[in-house]
Amino acid sequence: MGLLSWIFPGPADRIRKATKLLERGDPGQARLLLEGLEGSEAQALRDRVLDRLVELNLEAVQASVNARELDAAAENLELAQRFASDRHREGLRAARGVMREARAAARLAAPPKKAKGAGHSGCSSGSCGTDGCDDVPPEAPSPGFGADPIWSLPPDHPQVRYALLLETYPEDLRVRFLALGAEFAQAVLLLEDGEHRRAFDALEPFVAAESAVRLPRARAAIAMGQLPRAASELQVFADSFGHQRVGNFHTAVLLARSLASDGRVEQALAVVRAERARADDLELHANEVALLEALGRLPEADECGVALLRKAPGDLGIHKMLARIRIRGGERQAAMRVLESGLTRLCKGPGKCGSQPFDVESARILAQLYLEDRVEPKRADELLGEIAKYAREPAWADGYLSALRSRNEGQGDLEALSADLVQGLEDADPRRAMVAAKLLAG
Repeated sequence: MGLLSWIFPGPADRIRKATKLLERGDPGQARLLLEGLEGSEAQALRDRVLDRLVELNLEAVQASVNARELDAAAENLELAQRFASDRHREGLRAARGVMREARAAARLAAPPKKAKGAGHSGCSSGSCGTDGCDDVPPEAPSPGFGADPIWSLPPDHPQVRYALLLETYPEDLRVRFLALGAEFAQAVLLLEDGEHRRAFDALEPFVAAESAVRLPRARAAIAMGQLPRAASELQVFADSFGHQRVGNFHTAVLLARSLASDGRVEQALAVVRAERARADDLELHANEVALLEALGRLPEADECGVALLRKAPGDLGIHKMLARIRIRGGERQAAMRVLESGLTRLCKGPGKCGSQPFDVESARILAQLYLEDRVEPKRADELLGEIAKYAREPAWADGYLSALRSRNEGQGDLEALSADLVQGLEDADPRRAMVAAKLLAG
Protein backbone atom coordinates (compact mmCIF):
# COMPACT_ATOMS: atom_id res chain seq x y z
CA MET A 1 0.00 0.00 0.00
CA GLY A 2 3.03 2.31 -0.21
CA LEU A 3 1.98 3.67 -3.59
CA LEU A 4 -1.55 4.24 -2.38
CA SER A 5 -0.10 6.30 0.45
CA TRP A 6 1.56 8.44 -2.21
CA ILE A 7 -1.61 8.81 -4.28
CA PHE A 8 -3.88 9.12 -1.21
CA PRO A 9 -1.51 10.57 1.44
CA GLY A 10 -2.08 9.99 5.14
CA PRO A 11 -2.41 12.72 7.79
CA ALA A 12 1.32 13.11 8.46
CA ASP A 13 2.10 13.34 4.73
CA ARG A 14 -0.68 15.87 4.21
CA ILE A 15 0.55 18.05 7.09
CA ARG A 16 4.10 17.94 5.74
CA LYS A 17 3.00 18.83 2.21
CA ALA A 18 0.66 21.55 3.44
CA THR A 19 3.52 23.13 5.43
CA LYS A 20 5.68 23.26 2.31
CA LEU A 21 2.85 24.70 0.23
CA LEU A 22 2.27 27.44 2.78
CA GLU A 23 5.96 28.27 2.89
CA ARG A 24 6.03 28.38 -0.90
CA GLY A 25 3.18 30.87 -1.05
CA ASP A 26 0.26 28.57 -1.90
CA PRO A 27 -2.09 28.65 1.12
CA GLY A 28 -5.09 27.71 -1.04
CA GLN A 29 -3.72 24.27 -1.88
CA ALA A 30 -2.47 23.90 1.69
CA ARG A 31 -6.01 24.45 2.99
CA LEU A 32 -7.37 21.71 0.72
CA LEU A 33 -4.73 19.25 1.93
CA LEU A 34 -5.65 19.94 5.56
CA GLU A 35 -9.38 19.49 5.04
CA GLY A 36 -10.79 16.94 7.47
CA LEU A 37 -7.60 16.50 9.50
CA GLU A 38 -7.91 16.63 13.27
CA GLY A 39 -5.40 17.14 16.08
CA SER A 40 -3.47 20.07 17.49
CA GLU A 41 -0.75 20.06 14.84
CA ALA A 42 -3.23 20.13 11.98
CA GLN A 43 -5.31 22.82 13.66
CA ALA A 44 -2.30 25.05 14.33
CA LEU A 45 -1.22 24.77 10.71
CA ARG A 46 -4.79 25.35 9.51
CA ASP A 47 -4.90 28.58 11.55
CA ARG A 48 -1.70 29.79 9.87
CA VAL A 49 -3.08 28.90 6.44
CA LEU A 50 -6.37 30.69 7.04
CA ASP A 51 -4.56 33.74 8.42
CA ARG A 52 -2.56 33.93 5.21
CA LEU A 53 -5.63 33.47 3.01
CA VAL A 54 -7.45 36.25 4.84
CA GLU A 55 -4.38 38.50 4.61
CA LEU A 56 -3.96 37.92 0.87
CA ASN A 57 -7.62 38.54 0.11
CA LEU A 58 -7.76 41.70 2.21
CA GLU A 59 -4.71 43.00 0.35
CA ALA A 60 -6.48 42.17 -2.91
CA VAL A 61 -9.57 44.12 -1.78
CA GLN A 62 -7.53 47.29 -1.46
CA ALA A 63 -5.71 46.67 -4.75
CA SER A 64 -8.99 46.08 -6.62
CA VAL A 65 -10.57 49.19 -5.11
CA ASN A 66 -7.52 51.22 -6.18
CA ALA A 67 -8.00 49.85 -9.69
CA ARG A 68 -11.76 50.69 -9.51
CA GLU A 69 -12.65 47.03 -10.00
CA LEU A 70 -15.40 46.81 -7.39
CA ASP A 71 -16.76 43.43 -8.46
CA ALA A 72 -13.32 41.88 -8.01
CA ALA A 73 -12.94 43.64 -4.66
CA ALA A 74 -16.30 42.23 -3.53
CA GLU A 75 -15.21 38.71 -4.49
CA ASN A 76 -11.97 39.07 -2.53
CA LEU A 77 -13.87 40.39 0.50
CA GLU A 78 -16.26 37.43 0.32
CA LEU A 79 -13.30 35.03 0.25
CA ALA A 80 -11.62 36.80 3.18
CA GLN A 81 -14.84 36.50 5.20
CA ARG A 82 -15.18 32.82 4.28
CA PHE A 83 -11.81 32.02 5.85
CA ALA A 84 -11.96 34.54 8.71
CA SER A 85 -12.50 34.02 12.43
CA ASP A 86 -12.90 36.39 15.38
CA ARG A 87 -9.22 37.31 15.29
CA HIS A 88 -9.73 38.88 11.84
CA ARG A 89 -12.63 41.09 12.89
CA GLU A 90 -10.78 44.41 12.74
CA GLY A 91 -9.27 43.72 9.34
CA LEU A 92 -12.65 42.77 7.91
CA ARG A 93 -14.30 45.85 9.39
CA ALA A 94 -11.67 48.06 7.78
CA ALA A 95 -12.11 46.33 4.40
CA ARG A 96 -15.88 46.75 4.53
CA GLY A 97 -15.34 50.44 5.22
CA VAL A 98 -13.09 50.70 2.18
CA MET A 99 -15.76 49.01 0.07
CA ARG A 100 -18.53 51.31 1.32
CA GLU A 101 -16.47 54.40 0.57
CA ALA A 102 -15.55 53.12 -2.90
CA ARG A 103 -19.16 52.32 -3.75
CA ALA A 104 -20.34 55.70 -2.55
CA ALA A 105 -17.66 57.47 -4.60
CA ALA A 106 -18.55 55.45 -7.68
CA ARG A 107 -22.24 56.29 -7.34
CA LEU A 108 -21.45 60.01 -7.10
CA ALA A 109 -19.22 59.77 -10.17
CA ALA A 110 -21.78 57.84 -12.24
CA PRO A 111 -23.87 59.85 -14.76
CA PRO A 112 -27.55 60.36 -13.83
CA LYS A 113 -30.06 57.84 -15.00
CA LYS A 114 -32.43 58.77 -17.81
CA ALA A 115 -36.08 59.13 -17.09
CA LYS A 116 -38.38 56.35 -18.17
CA GLY A 117 -39.11 56.52 -21.85
CA ALA A 118 -36.08 58.67 -22.61
CA GLY A 119 -34.52 55.99 -24.75
CA HIS A 120 -33.15 52.48 -24.56
CA SER A 121 -30.97 52.19 -21.49
CA GLY A 122 -29.31 48.87 -22.21
CA CYS A 123 -30.13 47.69 -18.66
CA SER A 124 -31.96 44.52 -17.79
CA SER A 125 -32.46 42.88 -14.40
CA GLY A 126 -29.75 45.00 -12.83
CA SER A 127 -27.15 44.45 -15.57
CA CYS A 128 -25.81 47.57 -17.24
CA GLY A 129 -24.71 48.41 -20.70
CA THR A 130 -24.48 52.10 -21.69
CA ASP A 131 -26.59 55.27 -21.61
CA GLY A 132 -26.18 56.23 -18.00
CA CYS A 133 -26.70 52.98 -16.10
CA ASP A 134 -25.64 52.84 -12.48
CA ASP A 135 -23.17 49.96 -12.61
CA VAL A 136 -22.42 50.01 -8.87
CA PRO A 137 -24.29 47.46 -6.73
CA PRO A 138 -26.70 49.18 -4.33
CA GLU A 139 -25.80 49.08 -0.66
CA ALA A 140 -29.23 48.04 0.63
CA PRO A 141 -29.61 44.29 1.01
CA SER A 142 -32.06 42.35 -1.10
CA PRO A 143 -35.32 41.36 0.66
CA GLY A 144 -34.98 37.77 -0.50
CA PHE A 145 -33.66 35.25 -3.00
CA GLY A 146 -34.24 36.38 -6.55
CA ALA A 147 -35.86 39.71 -5.68
CA ASP A 148 -32.81 41.77 -6.65
CA PRO A 149 -29.44 40.96 -8.21
CA ILE A 150 -27.35 38.82 -5.90
CA TRP A 151 -24.62 41.49 -5.87
CA SER A 152 -26.90 43.81 -3.94
CA LEU A 153 -26.41 41.71 -0.81
CA PRO A 154 -23.47 42.25 1.54
CA PRO A 155 -20.62 39.91 0.54
CA ASP A 156 -20.77 37.99 3.83
CA HIS A 157 -24.51 37.36 3.60
CA PRO A 158 -25.24 33.59 3.79
CA GLN A 159 -27.60 33.84 0.82
CA VAL A 160 -24.76 35.18 -1.33
CA ARG A 161 -22.44 32.34 -0.38
CA TYR A 162 -25.10 29.70 -0.87
CA ALA A 163 -26.31 31.15 -4.17
CA LEU A 164 -22.76 31.37 -5.54
CA LEU A 165 -22.16 27.77 -4.53
CA LEU A 166 -25.36 26.48 -6.15
CA GLU A 167 -24.66 28.50 -9.29
CA THR A 168 -21.93 25.96 -10.13
CA TYR A 169 -24.26 22.97 -9.67
CA PRO A 170 -26.31 21.26 -12.40
CA GLU A 171 -29.82 22.69 -12.76
CA ASP A 172 -31.61 19.63 -11.36
CA LEU A 173 -29.56 19.60 -8.16
CA ARG A 174 -29.84 23.37 -7.79
CA VAL A 175 -33.64 23.21 -7.89
CA ARG A 176 -33.76 20.30 -5.46
CA PHE A 177 -31.43 21.96 -2.95
CA LEU A 178 -33.19 25.32 -3.08
CA ALA A 179 -36.49 23.57 -2.33
CA LEU A 180 -35.05 22.28 0.98
CA GLY A 181 -34.97 25.77 2.46
CA ALA A 182 -32.82 27.80 4.80
CA GLU A 183 -31.92 25.10 7.34
CA PHE A 184 -30.50 22.91 4.61
CA ALA A 185 -28.55 25.89 3.25
CA GLN A 186 -27.05 26.45 6.70
CA ALA A 187 -25.99 22.79 6.89
CA VAL A 188 -24.28 23.03 3.49
CA LEU A 189 -22.45 26.17 4.57
CA LEU A 190 -21.22 24.34 7.67
CA LEU A 191 -19.64 21.83 5.30
CA GLU A 192 -18.02 24.60 3.26
CA ASP A 193 -16.67 26.13 6.47
CA GLY A 194 -14.97 22.90 7.52
CA GLU A 195 -17.48 22.01 10.25
CA HIS A 196 -17.75 18.48 8.90
CA ARG A 197 -19.23 16.65 11.88
CA ARG A 198 -21.82 19.36 12.49
CA ALA A 199 -22.70 19.41 8.79
CA PHE A 200 -23.04 15.61 8.64
CA ASP A 201 -25.45 15.62 11.58
CA ALA A 202 -27.37 18.68 10.35
CA LEU A 203 -27.95 17.04 6.95
CA GLU A 204 -29.46 13.89 8.46
CA PRO A 205 -33.09 15.15 8.66
CA PHE A 206 -33.13 15.91 4.92
CA VAL A 207 -31.95 12.52 3.65
CA ALA A 208 -35.34 10.80 3.76
CA ALA A 209 -37.03 13.57 1.78
CA GLU A 210 -34.34 14.11 -0.85
CA SER A 211 -31.79 11.56 -2.13
CA ALA A 212 -29.58 14.34 -3.51
CA VAL A 213 -28.61 15.15 0.09
CA ARG A 214 -26.46 12.02 -0.05
CA LEU A 215 -23.86 14.05 -1.95
CA PRO A 216 -23.03 16.67 0.71
CA ARG A 217 -23.29 13.92 3.34
CA ALA A 218 -20.69 11.93 1.44
CA ARG A 219 -18.37 14.93 1.25
CA ALA A 220 -18.67 15.39 5.01
CA ALA A 221 -17.96 11.69 5.56
CA ILE A 222 -14.84 11.86 3.35
CA ALA A 223 -13.56 14.85 5.32
CA MET A 224 -14.05 12.90 8.57
CA GLY A 225 -12.26 9.83 7.18
CA GLN A 226 -15.40 7.68 7.18
CA LEU A 227 -14.65 6.20 3.76
CA PRO A 228 -17.04 3.20 3.73
CA ARG A 229 -19.90 5.51 4.71
CA ALA A 230 -18.88 8.00 2.05
CA ALA A 231 -18.76 5.30 -0.62
CA SER A 232 -22.21 4.08 0.39
CA GLU A 233 -23.71 7.59 0.25
CA LEU A 234 -22.13 8.29 -3.15
CA GLN A 235 -23.37 5.01 -4.58
CA VAL A 236 -26.94 5.80 -3.53
CA PHE A 237 -26.59 9.26 -5.07
CA ALA A 238 -25.27 7.78 -8.33
CA ASP A 239 -28.10 5.23 -8.48
CA SER A 240 -30.61 8.07 -8.27
CA PHE A 241 -28.99 10.79 -10.38
CA GLY A 242 -26.03 9.26 -12.18
CA HIS A 243 -22.49 10.47 -11.76
CA GLN A 244 -21.87 14.06 -12.81
CA ARG A 245 -19.63 17.04 -12.33
CA VAL A 246 -20.86 19.19 -9.46
CA GLY A 247 -18.99 22.43 -8.93
CA ASN A 248 -15.27 21.69 -9.04
CA PHE A 249 -15.54 17.94 -8.34
CA HIS A 250 -16.86 14.85 -10.12
CA THR A 251 -18.96 12.43 -8.11
CA ALA A 252 -17.37 9.37 -9.78
CA VAL A 253 -13.93 10.61 -8.75
CA LEU A 254 -15.12 11.11 -5.16
CA LEU A 255 -16.48 7.55 -5.12
CA ALA A 256 -13.34 6.08 -6.69
CA ARG A 257 -11.07 7.85 -4.20
CA SER A 258 -13.21 6.73 -1.28
CA LEU A 259 -13.08 3.12 -2.48
CA ALA A 260 -9.35 3.21 -3.22
CA SER A 261 -8.48 4.78 0.10
CA ASP A 262 -10.51 2.01 1.75
CA GLY A 263 -8.41 -0.62 -0.10
CA ARG A 264 -11.01 -1.40 -2.80
CA VAL A 265 -8.87 -0.33 -5.75
CA GLU A 266 -10.39 -2.73 -8.31
CA GLN A 267 -13.85 -1.40 -7.51
CA ALA A 268 -12.57 2.14 -7.82
CA LEU A 269 -11.16 1.39 -11.25
CA ALA A 270 -14.46 -0.14 -12.36
CA VAL A 271 -16.33 3.02 -11.29
CA VAL A 272 -13.96 5.31 -13.21
CA ARG A 273 -13.97 3.18 -16.35
CA ALA A 274 -17.75 2.86 -16.40
CA GLU A 275 -18.13 6.63 -16.11
CA ARG A 276 -15.48 7.36 -18.74
CA ALA A 277 -17.41 5.13 -21.15
CA ARG A 278 -20.37 7.49 -20.74
CA ALA A 279 -18.64 10.85 -20.61
CA ASP A 280 -14.89 11.30 -20.78
CA ASP A 281 -13.32 13.82 -18.42
CA LEU A 282 -9.66 14.70 -17.81
CA GLU A 283 -9.97 14.17 -14.07
CA LEU A 284 -11.56 10.75 -14.59
CA HIS A 285 -8.84 9.87 -17.09
CA ALA A 286 -6.06 10.89 -14.68
CA ASN A 287 -7.65 8.81 -11.93
CA GLU A 288 -7.76 5.78 -14.19
CA VAL A 289 -4.02 6.14 -14.81
CA ALA A 290 -3.31 6.45 -11.08
CA LEU A 291 -5.48 3.44 -10.20
CA LEU A 292 -3.85 1.26 -12.84
CA GLU A 293 -0.48 2.26 -11.42
CA ALA A 294 -1.65 1.48 -7.90
CA LEU A 295 -2.68 -2.00 -9.06
CA GLY A 296 0.75 -2.55 -10.63
CA ARG A 297 -0.71 -2.78 -14.14
CA LEU A 298 2.09 -0.63 -15.49
CA PRO A 299 1.82 -1.27 -19.27
CA GLU A 300 -1.88 -0.34 -19.14
CA ALA A 301 -1.11 2.68 -16.97
CA ASP A 302 1.55 3.80 -19.46
CA GLU A 303 -0.78 3.45 -22.44
CA CYS A 304 -3.57 5.26 -20.62
CA GLY A 305 -1.13 7.98 -19.51
CA VAL A 306 0.12 8.55 -23.06
CA ALA A 307 -3.49 9.04 -24.20
CA LEU A 308 -4.03 11.51 -21.35
CA LEU A 309 -0.88 13.42 -22.29
CA ARG A 310 -2.16 13.82 -25.84
CA LYS A 311 -5.27 15.51 -24.43
CA ALA A 312 -3.34 17.82 -22.09
CA PRO A 313 0.22 18.20 -23.43
CA GLY A 314 0.80 21.35 -21.41
CA ASP A 315 0.32 19.66 -18.02
CA LEU A 316 3.68 18.93 -16.40
CA GLY A 317 1.94 16.84 -13.76
CA ILE A 318 1.00 14.29 -16.42
CA HIS A 319 4.60 14.19 -17.65
CA LYS A 320 5.73 13.40 -14.10
CA MET A 321 3.04 10.77 -13.62
CA LEU A 322 4.05 9.02 -16.83
CA ALA A 323 7.74 9.22 -15.90
CA ARG A 324 7.02 7.66 -12.49
CA ILE A 325 5.16 4.78 -14.11
CA ARG A 326 8.08 4.15 -16.48
CA ILE A 327 10.63 4.28 -13.67
CA ARG A 328 8.64 1.66 -11.75
CA GLY A 329 8.55 -0.48 -14.89
CA GLY A 330 12.30 -0.20 -15.45
CA GLU A 331 11.85 2.00 -18.54
CA ARG A 332 14.27 4.65 -17.35
CA GLN A 333 15.23 6.05 -20.75
CA ALA A 334 11.56 6.43 -21.65
CA ALA A 335 11.05 8.25 -18.35
CA MET A 336 13.94 10.59 -19.21
CA ARG A 337 12.39 11.35 -22.58
CA VAL A 338 8.98 12.28 -21.24
CA LEU A 339 10.46 14.51 -18.52
CA GLU A 340 12.86 16.16 -20.95
CA SER A 341 9.99 16.74 -23.36
CA GLY A 342 7.94 18.44 -20.67
CA LEU A 343 10.76 20.70 -19.50
CA THR A 344 12.09 21.67 -22.93
CA ARG A 345 8.71 22.14 -24.63
CA LEU A 346 6.93 23.91 -21.81
CA CYS A 347 9.78 25.85 -20.21
CA LYS A 348 10.46 28.86 -22.39
CA GLY A 349 13.09 31.22 -21.10
CA PRO A 350 14.86 31.32 -17.73
CA GLY A 351 12.84 29.96 -14.88
CA LYS A 352 9.57 29.70 -16.80
CA CYS A 353 7.50 26.82 -18.13
CA GLY A 354 5.43 28.81 -20.59
CA SER A 355 3.36 30.86 -18.20
CA GLN A 356 4.18 28.47 -15.34
CA PRO A 357 7.02 28.73 -12.82
CA PHE A 358 10.03 26.54 -13.49
CA ASP A 359 9.13 23.03 -12.34
CA VAL A 360 11.83 22.16 -9.83
CA GLU A 361 10.36 18.73 -9.08
CA SER A 362 10.56 17.64 -12.74
CA ALA A 363 14.13 18.89 -12.91
CA ARG A 364 15.10 16.96 -9.77
CA ILE A 365 13.64 13.70 -11.08
CA LEU A 366 15.31 14.10 -14.46
CA ALA A 367 18.68 15.05 -12.94
CA GLN A 368 18.48 12.03 -10.63
CA LEU A 369 17.92 9.69 -13.58
CA TYR A 370 20.84 11.17 -15.54
CA LEU A 371 23.20 11.10 -12.56
CA GLU A 372 22.25 7.63 -11.34
CA ASP A 373 22.69 6.18 -14.84
CA ARG A 374 25.83 8.24 -15.53
CA VAL A 375 24.47 9.74 -18.74
CA GLU A 376 24.14 13.29 -20.09
CA PRO A 377 26.54 14.83 -17.53
CA LYS A 378 26.42 18.28 -19.16
CA ARG A 379 22.62 18.35 -19.11
CA ALA A 380 22.62 17.10 -15.50
CA ASP A 381 24.87 20.02 -14.52
CA GLU A 382 22.49 22.44 -16.27
CA LEU A 383 19.57 21.01 -14.33
CA LEU A 384 21.42 21.26 -11.02
CA GLY A 385 22.13 24.91 -11.75
CA GLU A 386 18.45 25.59 -12.48
CA ILE A 387 17.37 23.74 -9.34
CA ALA A 388 19.77 25.77 -7.18
CA LYS A 389 18.49 28.97 -8.76
CA TYR A 390 14.76 28.38 -8.52
CA ALA A 391 14.20 26.04 -5.56
CA ARG A 392 12.66 28.00 -2.73
CA GLU A 393 14.43 25.89 -0.13
CA PRO A 394 16.96 23.04 -0.22
CA ALA A 395 15.55 19.52 -0.10
CA TRP A 396 16.97 16.13 0.82
CA ALA A 397 17.01 15.29 -2.88
CA ASP A 398 19.46 18.14 -3.56
CA GLY A 399 22.04 16.61 -1.22
CA TYR A 400 21.53 13.25 -2.88
CA LEU A 401 22.02 14.75 -6.35
CA SER A 402 25.20 16.50 -5.20
CA ALA A 403 26.53 13.22 -3.81
CA LEU A 404 25.75 11.46 -7.09
CA ARG A 405 27.71 14.08 -9.01
CA SER A 406 30.65 13.61 -6.63
CA ARG A 407 30.46 9.87 -7.22
CA ASN A 408 30.43 10.33 -11.00
CA GLU A 409 33.40 12.70 -10.86
CA GLY A 410 35.36 10.42 -8.53
CA GLN A 411 35.48 13.04 -5.80
CA GLY A 412 34.58 13.15 -2.13
CA ASP A 413 34.22 10.53 0.56
CA LEU A 414 31.14 8.56 -0.51
CA GLU A 415 30.80 6.80 2.83
CA ALA A 416 30.75 10.13 4.67
CA LEU A 417 28.32 11.62 2.17
CA SER A 418 26.07 8.57 2.50
CA ALA A 419 26.17 8.74 6.29
CA ASP A 420 25.09 12.39 6.18
CA LEU A 421 22.22 11.59 3.83
CA VAL A 422 20.74 8.77 5.91
CA GLN A 423 21.19 10.51 9.26
CA GLY A 424 17.80 10.90 10.89
CA LEU A 425 15.97 8.67 8.42
CA GLU A 426 13.90 5.83 9.83
CA ASP A 427 15.15 2.31 9.21
CA ALA A 428 12.26 1.56 6.84
CA ASP A 429 12.71 4.75 4.82
CA PRO A 430 13.28 3.71 1.17
CA ARG A 431 15.86 6.47 0.77
CA ARG A 432 18.26 4.42 2.89
CA ALA A 433 18.16 1.58 0.37
CA MET A 434 18.53 4.02 -2.51
CA VAL A 435 21.64 5.59 -1.00
CA ALA A 436 23.19 2.18 -0.38
CA ALA A 437 22.43 0.95 -3.90
CA LYS A 438 23.43 4.05 -5.85
CA LEU A 439 26.22 5.59 -3.81
CA LEU A 440 27.92 2.82 -1.88
CA ALA A 441 27.38 -0.06 -4.28
CA GLY A 442 27.20 2.10 -7.40
